[in-house]
Amino acid sequence: MRLATDEEIAAIYARVSTKKQEREGYSISEQLAYMRQVASSLGYTVPKEYEFSESASAFSDGLNREEFGKVRELVQKGKIAAFIFFDRNRFTRSMVDGVILRDEFYKTGVKLILSHPSAYEVKQEDELINIIEDWRSQRYVEELRTKSMQGYAGKAKEGLYPNGRCPYGYRIEGEKKQVRIVIHEGRKRLFS
Repeated sequence: MRLATDEEIAAIYARVSTKKQEREGYSISEQLAYMRQVASSLGYTVPKEYEFSESASAFSDGLNREEFGKVRELVQKGKIAAFIFFDRNRFTRSMVDGVILRDEFYKTGVKLILSHPSAYEVKQEDELINIIEDWRSQRYVEELRTKSMQGYAGKAKEGLYPNGRCPYGYRIEGEKKQVRIVIHEGRKRLFS
């Protein structure tokens, strides 16, 4: 990969979608620190105001992620030479969004640099591979959601209460995997 010329500016972007990711090595601070090192090794300067991070779902929030939108504005205004992101899953979890986003970057000449596990430039000539990788990531999330919903449905069939707020007129009994909801006899229905 070509090193940056003098004073080329890059933006970096870190994202988590769950508290679990924070605990499993995807913490925002770790991602940012790693990408700062990558930027420096490639000769890019990353001003503090060009470090972006957020807790959002690349699958559900897609193109509407607030901090990612700020990066896109920098790209459109020609303020950066490169955009560095941690890994493909931090960039997008949607095949369609991936095509749209990469096209925006390619058209402006901003280099897309995936930093982990090793830095490399995501190039337009590899777009078919990029689309396949996005499709795999999207399928992973879709399958995970399907399995979660099946798990919730299974718990409900067993009379267990999976989580969340208890509906009005009920109360929670039990702990952990034995949590159930039962009618709260102390509350009378407002409407009969």
